Amino acid sequence: MLWPPIPTALFEKIIRNIKKKFHVVLLEDYLSGKDQMGEGENLATISFDDGYIDNYQFAAPILLDNQCPASFYIVTDCIERNVPTWTFITDAVFLNNAKGALKLEYDFVPEKFRCITWNTLNEGISIGKEIKPWMKSLGNTKRISIMKELELLYAESPSYVSMMTWKEVEKMKDAGFCIGSHSHTHPMLANLEEDEEIEVELSKSFDLIQNKLGMAPISISYPIGSWDQRVIKFAKKTGYQLGLAVEQRDFKVKSDSNMIIPRVELYKEPYWKSSLRMNGLYQQVKRFFK
Repeated sequence: MLWPPIPTALFEKIIRNIKKKFHVVLLEDYLSGKDQMGEGENLATISFDDGYIDNYQFAAPILLDNQCPASFYIVTDCIERNVPTWTFITDAVFLNNAKGALKLEYDFVPEKFRCITWNTLNEGISIGKEIKPWMKSLGNTKRISIMKELELLYAESPSYVSMMTWKEVEKMKDAGFCIGSHSHTHPMLANLEEDEEIEVELSKSFDLIQNKLGMAPISISYPIGSWDQRVIKFAKKTGYQLGLAVEQRDFKVKSDSNMIIPRVELYKEPYWKSSLRMNGLYQQVKRFFK
């Protein structure tokens, strides 16, 4: 469920380790041919999804101090309204409220979700684990209807977090970081039934970034790593040149598609685990101990 932020001390240790072992490049510059300095070297690129305020307050200063380039992929509706992603809100509602009640009186809602109550954290977590996967399957209009109800509960949650403002995003761009898209409202794009919904998600985010920052984004990070051939087609049509997924493996520049770039995620966890992930060993060790 909720992904807690990496502590700043751990984050700085990770960045310094990456800088020692790799030539860090800005993904967008390297793949567009602007940065060939790392040709033949061990390369790494660093990216962030969503657009939370801690990107600006904590990550950016550490990256600048270590002269480390990075890309930030923002959910434009979240920036516009200063609300976290719907996945974060859903987790927060059920994980942080010991008691709660939710009425979802819509025809498309399964009977078991229409009137929800819970009286303990464990009950809330259990409900959250069921309702979130179902919500991932919904089209945007239906999911947004559900989120209007969840946001009312979230406003009272102790886990409220802020997003970057457009002014802060612009400062990030001016500092040399790349700003890309993470869609407009963070749906699982491949799960959207209507092609028009995919197009709107991609184009709204593209247009907002272009209008607010004066530059067209060339990269899209697919929310929750969700993509299919329709998503790739509409991403290219919109103007994106790069697409980022989540496959927990290294990117092979000469063989992998630039529209399905894999990434290795890092979390709040012991440093040795992060180190294994950065060196491509974590999945091997995990399989060994299964």
